[in-house]
Amino acid sequence: MKTLLKHHFPEPGEYVYHPLREDSILPKPTLVDGLRVLTWNIERGYPHRLEGLIETLQEYDLHIILLQEVDIGNERTEFVDVGLEIARALNMNYLFVTEFVEIHSYKRTKLMQGGGVHGNAILSVFPLEDIIAGTHAYQPYSWEGHISQPRRGGRAWVGASIVTPDGVVRCYSLHLEVFCGIAGRVNQLMEVMEDAEVNYNNGIVNQIIGGDFNTVCHGFFRYLPITIHSLPDLKMRWNTMGTSEQQWFQTNVFNEPVNEPVLYDDNGDVCQILPIARRFNDPFDIDVDYTFSIIWQRGKIDWILSSHLQVQDYHRGDPEILGSSGLSDHLYLYVEYSI
Repeated sequence: MKTLLKHHFPEPGEYVYHPLREDSILPKPTLVDGLRVLTWNIERGYPHRLEGLIETLQEYDLHIILLQEVDIGNERTEFVDVGLEIARALNMNYLFVTEFVEIHSYKRTKLMQGGGVHGNAILSVFPLEDIIAGTHAYQPYSWEGHISQPRRGGRAWVGASIVTPDGVVRCYSLHLEVFCGIAGRVNQLMEVMEDAEVNYNNGIVNQIIGGDFNTVCHGFFRYLPITIHSLPDLKMRWNTMGTSEQQWFQTNVFNEPVNEPVLYDDNGDVCQILPIARRFNDPFDIDVDYTFSIIWQRGKIDWILSSHLQVQDYHRGDPEILGSSGLSDHLYLYVEYSI
């Protein structure tokens, strides 16, 4: 039974938590075979894809799911709370944060028509505690004047401590801005890292950060005018010629660089890369394991980072699920950890 929504929605930066599993009579899950986690930008969860999305997720018997581009109450997705439908089908607790109010507008095509909200989510078979959510302080692009997708709000993130039988795992789901340069996305990621550092220093060292990082500042996107907002950003694009953005992130954010990069944002301020970022790693090959591919652009723009967790197995979604005839315009990333 689909949940049709035409009422008040959470505002940008606000979250909603549905403890569906906590009230269930289902047996409590264990981690005998490891902690199974998947992150996926589901491209809104269109009605003709929703069943396939759910079936794909069911194949993995997941403990934690991190979702991006989740629709609630939009005309394009038949006014359904997409994340809640997925959570109910999988018997999981469901946490959602609004990024944008999707303004219903004549500027939008039927495939993009809004009327509701859009954001990120965390689902888990385990309880979620110490929830934090909000819009990023740094917003390098305003969507309100977008030519075909007018929106109100800004990029947002959500985090929670997930209480597993083997200990607490701090998890975050995020979607970094696409219409900006490297510095914009670094600034937004560091806001999440600040909370990760606080929890790490308080003893919660097992952490997972997953989502669509939009690391696309190479190829066609390098000099796309709508993504360039300042002279420092333009210089950065020129100075990183020959390097993909995912390579830059791996070398300068998650590894210890030979020379610490000096990175300026659109305001001319230096971006600070927090030391905690070097405690995280992503098991996928940044050059081979692309998660997004269109005619003129391909790259690994989705990430699943972890600290203090042992990777047992990992793989990405089949490229056949990409595109209009598939399930999403992104491939999912699946990782199995031991705590």
